[in-house]
Amino acid sequence: MNFQKYFLVDNGSLRPESILSLREVAENLKFKTGVSILPAGIMHSHKIDPCKLNGIPALSMQSFFKSFDKQKVESLAFIPMFLGPSLAITDWLNTQLCEWKRTRPARKYAIAETLFREGDDRITLALNDHVVKGLTTGFTGKPFIILVDHGTPLKEVNKVREEVGGQLGKLVAKYSSGFSTACMERRDGSDYDFNDPLLEKVLQ
Repeated sequence: MNFQKYFLVDNGSLRPESILSLREVAENLKFKTGVSILPAGIMHSHKIDPCKLNGIPALSMQSFFKSFDKQKVESLAFIPMFLGPSLAITDWLNTQLCEWKRTRPARKYAIAETLFREGDDRITLALNDHVVKGLTTGFTGKPFIILVDHGTPLKEVNKVREEVGGQLGKLVAKYSSGFSTACMERRDGSDYDFNDPLLEKVLQ
């Protein structure tokens, strides 16, 4: 019996490409650490047809906590593939883990910090590399570049987008006609204005 499991978790997706990408990152982590790390979405990933995933079913924490497998382990550790403190980690996952531990108090769990560190430019540099690569594949002139997130009810998560955006905007200035951050969607009400601008408005 394996009494300890390590998970690399993202929000979850119904897109096979997202699952395969997460698996690749987990394999790289295993190579560097020597520790077997399971890639898992928080939600939804288990719903994808395994035929689209090289015959290997995807895992989600949603399905894990409903399965008997959760009874077979005494220690769980998580590496979040999240830029900021999403509710999926701080609320949903933490709630599930507290309940899992409640039934057997000797159990242990740990959740690593999310990826972004204030003042750290590594995420910005990685994004800039992707922008530069994209500009070499058919773009002419100077494009307007937009850094887009999904939108969030949490200012702490939005702060990550804005800090990375501030860094990235400076880097791309020399080969772009302009730069903006944007969200795909947001909740109604002035309390969530920090998400603005909406992507659809930037594209108008």
